[in-house]
Amino acid sequence: MLPTVSFVLLFALGAAAGADAGQPPPGPVVSAIRAQLFQNKSGQLSENVLDPKYRGGWNTIAGPNATNATLIVVVVSGVRADYDSGQKYSVKLVARETGRSPKVLLSSTQSVPASDDRGMIYLPFLIYQTGCSPVHVSVVLIGPQRGKPLERTMAFACGE
Repeated sequence: MLPTVSFVLLFALGAAAGADAGQPPPGPVVSAIRAQLFQNKSGQLSENVLDPKYRGGWNTIAGPNATNATLIVVVVSGVRADYDSGQKYSVKLVARETGRSPKVLLSSTQSVPASDDRGMIYLPFLIYQTGCSPVHVSVVLIGPQRGKPLERTMAFACGE
């Protein structure tokens, strides 16, 4: 009986040490975010405005590809497909305009549902009235294992 208890104790201690040794914690994580402008004259979505190669944040509210809203897609990975473990996670997104008149454009929380077979889900958030002032976006996973906020800024500006 004693060898079994010792083995179980050593196994538990080894698992705990492995969790601290740089291994990712089990459960979902916010792995990426992307932002696409909703072009209100065509109904199309732009390229990812958070891509470092994107160079089109000037006067997005005018012209043939005019926009006044931004679709943010939050990618959550590490979600179990059988998501009945009793652990509940959600994603909170806060978008703040940071120009002359700073204000919160969106503060919204969505539950993390069951995933696809790769352990990933995509959550949409729509921010209205974007285009002439920079918008700072902060996304955080809320649950038993809270993640670090993932933050990005969309560099919008307008002028003549």
